[in-house]
Amino acid sequence: MLLTSTSIPSPLRVYFTLHLGQKIFRRRIVQSSRTRSGRVVNCCVVEPVFDSEHQSKETKQFVYSDAVLYEDWLSGKECDEFVFSLANTLTEVANGIEFSSERRSWELAQLPFMNSFMERAGSVASFDIRSDSGTQSLAPLIGWNLAFYPDIFAAVREWINLREYHGENDGRNQKVMFLMPENNAFIASAEQSTEGRLTLNVAGSLVDEHKFAIVGAASTGSRVTQLRAEISNGQANVPVARDTDSLELYLIDQSGEIFDFHKEGKFARSGRQFLRSPHAPGNDRVKAAIELGEGPQIEFKPFVTPEQRLNENNNKTKLAEILNTVAAFSNSGGGAIFIGVDDDCQVVGIDEKLPAWGNAGFSEQLVDKFVGAWRSAIRDKIEGELAFKVSAVETEAKTVLVVDVAQSVSRPVNLKDNSTIYVRRGASNVKLAPALWSAFLGSEATTREVLN
Repeated sequence: MLLTSTSIPSPLRVYFTLHLGQKIFRRRIVQSSRTRSGRVVNCCVVEPVFDSEHQSKETKQFVYSDAVLYEDWLSGKECDEFVFSLANTLTEVANGIEFSSERRSWELAQLPFMNSFMERAGSVASFDIRSDSGTQSLAPLIGWNLAFYPDIFAAVREWINLREYHGENDGRNQKVMFLMPENNAFIASAEQSTEGRLTLNVAGSLVDEHKFAIVGAASTGSRVTQLRAEISNGQANVPVARDTDSLELYLIDQSGEIFDFHKEGKFARSGRQFLRSPHAPGNDRVKAAIELGEGPQIEFKPFVTPEQRLNENNNKTKLAEILNTVAAFSNSGGGAIFIGVDDDCQVVGIDEKLPAWGNAGFSEQLVDKFVGAWRSAIRDKIEGELAFKVSAVETEAKTVLVVDVAQSVSRPVNLKDNSTIYVRRGASNVKLAPALWSAFLGSEATTREVLN
C-alpha cells in the first residue's frame, strides 16, 4: 500500500487540520557532517504525541563535532508550513539545521498495527532528502555532558526512536517522515487454534459504533481459501489451517475503507506473526530435526546473544558461525538454525540464560524482544537478497529459537565488509574458492554441481 508522487499527499494536510492550533507534533532530527563539504540530514521524524500536556516543549539541540541532535514542537499549522517549505531546494529549520533535496519525491504508505515505524496502525508520508554527493562521517559521537553514541546510526536508533531501525542499510535514512497514527479500529491480537481457527481481536474508538469485517485469503500450496467474518463483540473467527503458507487480512468498514491489514508468508510478514503463534508447541519440528541431525539444511547452536562480537582473540565466535550459516543456507538450498540445541543434539533451550541477557525475568515479552534482536542482527550484518524468518517454539518445556532461511533468488549472500562466499556442504559451511565464483554466480547450477 505505497503511493509515490511529486506532490504533497492530501491525507497529510487533512491530518494537520485536525490539530491546527495544538503544539503536539514533536520534530526530531539527526544531522551529521559529510567528509567532503556541508552536512547531511540522516533522519527526521515528525509525530504527534497525544499525551504531551505535561512534557517540556522547549527546543533542544545537542551539538557534537560531527553531528547535531535536534528537537522542537510544532502545531498542525506549523507542520503544514514545514511541509510546503520542503518543496524548496533548501529548507532551514534552525541555526545549522538545513534540508537539501535533489529528488523532491513523496511516498504515502498505510501501516498495520505494530509496524516498523510505530506501535499504532495508521500511515506515514515520507519526503526524500537523499543526496548523491558526499559520504557520512562514521566517527563516534562524543561531547562534554552529552550522551555517547558509537556512530551516527546508533544516535538515529535512540533519538528518532522508530519501532524498528536497521542502521546504515535502513531505507528510511535521509528521509523526512510524518507519522500519522490512528486509533479508530485495528487488529489488536490474533490466536490460532489447533482446530484450524484464527481468532482476531479488534479494538479502537470506532469498533462499538460502526460495522467492521475481516476479509482476505489464506493459501496452502495452490489452494486458496477466501476469508470473511464480521466483527462481533470485538472479535472475528476465520478458518486458517495450521499448515497455511500465506495469509492476507484486511479490516474494513461498510464503505470498504481499510483501517488495518496483515500480510504474512513463510519468510516475510508485515509486522506481527499470526500463523503458528511464536510460542506454540514445536515438539514435532525440533524432534524431527534432532532425529535427522545436522546436515545440508539443519544446524544446531546453544544459547548465543546477537550482540556478540564476530571475532574474539582472532577466533570466530558463535555469532559469526550462525551468520555464516545463514549466508550458506541462502546461497545453497535453504535451511533452519535451531538456537537452544547443543552439539550433542540435546535441547538446552534459551530459558535459563535469557533473563541475564534481557536484565528481566523470563516472559513472552522477553522472548519477543530476543526474537526481534536476532532479526535486526541478521538484517544489519548480512547483505544480499536474503529471505528469512525468526521465531520461537516450545519443546520439552524449553524455548528454542528457529531461524528459517530460504534459498536466495539472487546470489551471493554474504556478511557485510566480507567478500567470502559460503555455501553449505553436508553439515559444514564451505568457503567457495574464487575460481568457482563465476560458475556459482553466473548460472543456475546447484552448490553440489559447482563444488564437484
